Formats: sequence, C-alpha cells, structure tokens
Amino acid sequence: MTVGPARLEPEAPASRAVQLNSDMPVVGEALLHPLSLGALCLWAANDHLWKAAYGNWLTGKLSDVCSLIVFPLLLFCAPQLLWRLRRKCAPPHWSLIFVVVLVGVAFSGINTTPAIEAMYRFGVAFAHAPLVTLQQPALLMNSVDHTLDVADLLTLPALWFAYRLGRPYVS
Repeated sequence: MTVGPARLEPEAPASRAVQLNSDMPVVGEALLHPLSLGALCLWAANDHLWKAAYGNWLTGKLSDVCSLIVFPLLLFCAPQLLWRLRRKCAPPHWSLIFVVVLVGVAFSGINTTPAIEAMYRFGVAFAHAPLVTLQQPALLMNSVDHTLDVADLLTLPALWFAYRLGRPYVS
C-alpha cells in the first residue's frame, strides 16, 4: 500500500499467472539440439529403412546408440515441464541423473535378462494395440522383434551424450 498525505491507496493485485525466469531455457529444448534431432532422424531411418534392407550388426547397434541418446531426453522433458510450472525454476541435477541411470538399467535388463525382455516385448505390444494384447498376448508379443544381445551393452556410453545434452537444463 502506498501511503499518501491524506489517504491510503491499495497496490495493484499481484498476478496469479505463473511467471518463469526468462533466463532459463525452454522446456524440452535439449530435444531441439542438432545432436538430438540427428539421433532421432537416424534412429527413424535406421529402424524403418536400413534394418529391413540390410539388417546386420551395425544397424542393430546404431538403433541402440540413437535410442540411448534420445529416450532419456524424452523421459526428462515431462518432469522438467511439471517442475518448472510448480517451482518456477529448472529441475534439480539429480532428476537428470536419475533418468539417465534408469534408462541404462532398463536397457541392460532388456538385453541380458529373459524375464525383463519378455516384459519389454509385452509393453511394446501393448503400446501398439492395447485391446488385442490383453486378449491374445502371445500373438502380439511374437510380433515384437527383439533379440537378447549382451553386446548391446557396448552402446551404454551413448548415455553420456544424453546427460551432456540435458545438463544445461537443470539447476
């Protein structure tokens, strides 16, 4: 309130709108980095064109590397948005580390453990056709092409790129 010589004048009411710090990067901006976009395009071209045409060791590892760059950033974007709206600041550093480690552990399990690989195949099948998967799970699970391959663990260092791309967007 402003105090004048003879009367009190109320101040303008504070805005209830969420105001984010304009110095902070835009939510999901890490996905627009040229390396992220390149990995996403390479992943799509590899999975939809080159695997069918060539289907060798290189196309398999290329998919793994690209997915390990893009997928952690995708998982990081939703919580990043929620954090920014609630806290009006960038999410903490540990949240990025958590997502990168989670993807690494899940990727390792999918490629080394038959039970986890079966859950992965069911999840992918369910994502493609939820009702059919519940009625005939074996039919769709067999349509999901995945091979247990311990050599896929050699691609885990690609998670470093996801971490480095997400690092500027945490506090």
